[in-house]
Amino acid sequence: MAGDERAEEMVHDLIACLCAQLAEAGRAVCCCQWITHERRLLPDGCDCECPGGQGVGWVRIIERRYRPSEAPRSRGFDGGVCGPASWGEEWLMEAGVARCWPTRKEGLGCDEASELSADLAWDQDLLMQALVCCEPLARYGITPVVARTLGPQGGCVAGVLEFTARPAPRYPYSSVK
Repeated sequence: MAGDERAEEMVHDLIACLCAQLAEAGRAVCCCQWITHERRLLPDGCDCECPGGQGVGWVRIIERRYRPSEAPRSRGFDGGVCGPASWGEEWLMEAGVARCWPTRKEGLGCDEASELSADLAWDQDLLMQALVCCEPLARYGITPVVARTLGPQGGCVAGVLEFTARPAPRYPYSSVK
């Protein structure tokens, strides 16, 4: 038996859009992956160099939120009310890109720190573009929530974008779209 096909399909679409957007902008990463754990930046957490790219992109489902729909309640066989007509789902997710950040005892110079920070802001902008402009993602009702930075830590820094998304209905007879 397969895992959660809805999650697999949505994360696959997100990863494909993210990697394509980064590559198109000349900012390809070594790999794009689905992670289930909170991203921690470690010395090897950003896969600094590979042929054709630098860094790691990821997508993660942070939490799944459920709520009864606004639709009228159903009636059971005995005529009594038996709950909401359907359940709505909204998943809190994140997409991120981790890149190398130089570590030196003397620190970074002003120009180098500014250039690296500008690159990080570019990654965050590319994440946003991938989420709101990539055609396959339109069906998930993506709403950006917050962009933030992880690190620098252990030779890595990451731009992260949290967003909400609505997965496909769990059951074919569900009225939630």
